[in-house]
Order: sequence, then C-alpha cells, then structure tokens
Amino acid sequence: MSGTINRAWARGRYDHLSTEFYEFDYSNFLNQAMKFAIGYLIDTMEESNNSIQQQMNILVESRTILESVSEAPPYLFLSPLRDHLSTDVSEEPYLSFRPLLNLALLIASGETPDVAGEAEGIQFSLPPLVLDMEKTFEQFCIAIFNKSLNGESFELLDTSGVSNTPLLHPPVESNHFWTPVRATESAHPDFVIQQRDSSWLIGEVKYSLSPSSSHIHQVCAHADAFSCNTVLLIYPSKTTLKSPRLEMLGFLAEKRVFRLWISIDFTSLDKLIESINMTALALLNSEDYSNKKGVANASQI
Repeated sequence: MSGTINRAWARGRYDHLSTEFYEFDYSNFLNQAMKFAIGYLIDTMEESNNSIQQQMNILVESRTILESVSEAPPYLFLSPLRDHLSTDVSEEPYLSFRPLLNLALLIASGETPDVAGEAEGIQFSLPPLVLDMEKTFEQFCIAIFNKSLNGESFELLDTSGVSNTPLLHPPVESNHFWTPVRATESAHPDFVIQQRDSSWLIGEVKYSLSPSSSHIHQVCAHADAFSCNTVLLIYPSKTTLKSPRLEMLGFLAEKRVFRLWISIDFTSLDKLIESINMTALALLNSEDYSNKKGVANASQI
C-alpha cells in the first residue's frame, strides 16, 4: 500500500493490537464480502421498524470506510470466502469480523437472515465490528504516553478533541517554512506534555506510512501557540519493531523536530510502555540530544 494507510481492519484485546494491511482493490474478496454484507444490513435496517440509530450510524460509517472497495457480485467472492471461513479460527486475521463474513456467506448462498429481529428464521446480531484505525491509533498512542509518564513530574494533556484554546498569533512576515494559523482559528495538537504549567513537548499522531513536510509544518505551527520548542511526530511502523524507533529530523526555525515509529503489532504492553517511558524522558530531559545525532534541516524532510 502506498501513501496513507487511511483505514485498515484490526482486532485487539487488552494487551495486544494487531493489524492486517490490504489494498482495497477489486481482487480483495474479504473487503468485497464485508462491503456486500454491510450494504445488505443498511438496506434491511432502513426498512425495519426495529432499527436503532446508533447501529445505523455504525453501519453508515463502515460503508464510508469501505467506499474505495470495488463492488463485486456475490459469485465472485463466494468460493474463496467459503474456503477462507473453513480455515481454523486461530488463523483468522479478522477474528472480530468473522460474524460479518459469515453473514456475507449466508446472503451470497441465497439465505435471507433476519438481522432486524422481525421474523422467524436465521437470527443475526451485528456488534460494532469496524474500527476507525486513524482514531484508534491516535488514542492508543496518547494512552500509552500517558501511562508511561505515570509517576513522573510531567503531565500529558489530551488535546486531540479540544478546539477552543489557545489561539495562535496573527500571521507576521517571517522566514518560517509554515503558515501560522490565523488568530481566529484554534490550535489543537493531539497531545501536550507539560511540567509546572510549562509546555515541554507537542505531539502529533499520524496514521500514515509516508511522512511529509506538511506534518512537520503543522506540528511546528501548533508548537508556536504553546511556546514550545520540541515537537514529536508519531507514525505506525508496518514492520514489527522490538521497541519504538526515535529519530531526530533536525531543526525548523528554533523547533527541534523528532519522529517516532511505533509498531502496532506488538506482544507485550508492559515492554512497550517501558520503552515509551525511556523515549519520553530522553526527549523531555535531554536538551543536548541533537549533539548526539546527525542533525538536518527539517524543512528538507
């Protein structure tokens, strides 16, 4: 997959989050089957007297996530889907989506399952199966950083949903490589790490495989609002990493720009928290970090 991951199917439990990456193309029968089943559910629930608005919202959002998946008639994915569902459940990469795949198989086989609870026959219940991985990864990173700073003198502020304060200064002529946000607009990075009401680090989580200069410009603009000179961009690593990988990209104006890769397929939450704790403290306590690494001009990244 090139560029932005956008959305991906995922499964998770309390200490593990893993994701399978697949391109949403015509040949991906799993995505086609799920889109087919979700379309059936929406059509059925819209005609039902028992439809629940929250469920409908989940289904509509799920259909939006699968918008880029090509439409396919059932006969194209029925055979590979049947083979796929005959495999051992422990090998199912979409374990939490198996009910949705089973529904697709039923419909494609000519059955008419009762998903609205209004008739006798095959009953089917749909839990919230589809995750917005962009938001999931953002909240996951914020939670991990917050947990890793527990007991330290630093405080993490989750500002991912805040859009009221603080305001950036009006644009002024400068040699900066980013455009300051107008004073009428709010600055809201994903998180801020503070100590004694002083901002030490601005963090932005990007669910993308391709870092870009626009990400750097954005986080530096946010840093201006908080009078902060250290910024951190967090990206998911498609390959498995034993521990998070921290890189210093260099300076943009007076801002120190760091990038952190976190594997979203890990086996130990405790080890990840421990690694993030060391990473966070290195960033927050080491003003001379740049002297230990090769430093580039971040505007050229």
